[in-house]
Amino acid sequence: MAHAQVFGRTEPHTGIDPFMNPVVQVMNQEPYASAERVFWIVGNGPSHRGRKAADRLAAAFPNAVMVHTPVHASWLNQVEIYFSVVQHKVVSRNDFPYRAQVGDRLGGGMLRTCGSAREGVPSRVVDR
Repeated sequence: MAHAQVFGRTEPHTGIDPFMNPVVQVMNQEPYASAERVFWIVGNGPSHRGRKAADRLAAAFPNAVMVHTPVHASWLNQVEIYFSVVQHKVVSRNDFPYRAQVGDRLGGGMLRTCGSAREGVPSRVVDR
């Protein structure tokens, strides 16, 4: 892997459709649409847990491969590390009376952390 991309997006609710919304957004643009394989590294949340979720993703996008992180090894998960930094440096729980303010703060925090605050615009966070 040459690099990873972080895409910023907020959804009003959790669930299968809110999980699939950014997947559709990413997978319908290049270079992901024509890539041989695109790995989606996910936790074990209810909207993307297990074989059924992996099958649903593969049915929608045959080149997408869902990889679940270990349940008891969040310290290995680069996504969890990224979220931890965002949680501690950008947002804190219950800081915002309105959901839109969370998205605005995340956008500004992503700008400082990743170099891009525009929704759906990739930001390189790992370069190997």
